[in-house]
Amino acid sequence: MTLLICTLAALIASDEASLASNLLTLKGNVSISHPLGHFEAQEVLVEKAPNDETKLSHAFLEKAVKISLSESRIVECDKADVDFNKLSATLNAEEDHLVQISDLKQDVCLKAKNVECHFSSEKGKNIQTISGKTNVELSIGNLYQIFAEKVQYLSDGTLHFFSDQEGGSCTVKTPKDTFIATKISYDTESKTFALDDLGAVIHGYRLQAKHTLFSREENKITLDQGARIEHPELGFAAVPGIVELFLDKEQRITQFALTGTENSPIDFTNETLHLSAEKLIIAFDQETGKSSVKGEGVVKVTLPTKLNWKEDLVTTLIPLPLT
Repeated sequence: MTLLICTLAALIASDEASLASNLLTLKGNVSISHPLGHFEAQEVLVEKAPNDETKLSHAFLEKAVKISLSESRIVECDKADVDFNKLSATLNAEEDHLVQISDLKQDVCLKAKNVECHFSSEKGKNIQTISGKTNVELSIGNLYQIFAEKVQYLSDGTLHFFSDQEGGSCTVKTPKDTFIATKISYDTESKTFALDDLGAVIHGYRLQAKHTLFSREENKITLDQGARIEHPELGFAAVPGIVELFLDKEQRITQFALTGTENSPIDFTNETLHLSAEKLIIAFDQETGKSSVKGEGVVKVTLPTKLNWKEDLVTTLIPLPLT
């Protein structure tokens, strides 16, 4: 039998219900329709507001908890403590489960063992902030996963992943590559990753940088401050300026653009040569399987024959193997 309880603040339905003072105990297929969202669970204890029994103060939900904040944003967990006055919720998962917050429109799913949420009273915004800890994981479609100890979601649409432990790190994984950093941020609007103290291997290239931006929209990775690229066959380059990596739709590298200055040039070294220039462009032709290094600005090349030359605005093209 389904019982319906209607107040000015919510429409409540359940298989069983009992009322004691200002506490309403609900069991079996419980649903609460509230301006904050639609709540579902198997067991719910509702506390009415002490000064106004037509309004809800708290709701304690257990077993198969589901909170639909909008058509696209859904929360699932084992236990939830919702404070309707403070517009906040404490979400917890038991044993091997994790709290799951999905945004179908953005194609993202955030998971953690324990989550604190603050909701927005502004129509259409739903969640104001999120703080999650333990076994944090963010899935972005089928392409990217972020793993961390803690996460914070801010009202500007950014997610910040970090660790409180000394030497702790966060990880971004793609089907082919792994990025490791001390801190990772993801902007859900611009679809851009920001990584601090990056260490990564992409298609055999070892990358290091103090600050890194990865734009999903532009398919471009930008390394800044202390950037370094290393490859077992192509050699290595230390970059005083920035490095830009351009990717194709299959996430394959098509080009490196390394930028320095006349006073702080880029040094590229392998078994064949040492090349110093203001700017280096390493291009890859995926169709022919060939690659090249192009130096611009003040260029200095050292070959095994000890032949050296230095010219202004010289362009040097050196064919290299493509891996």
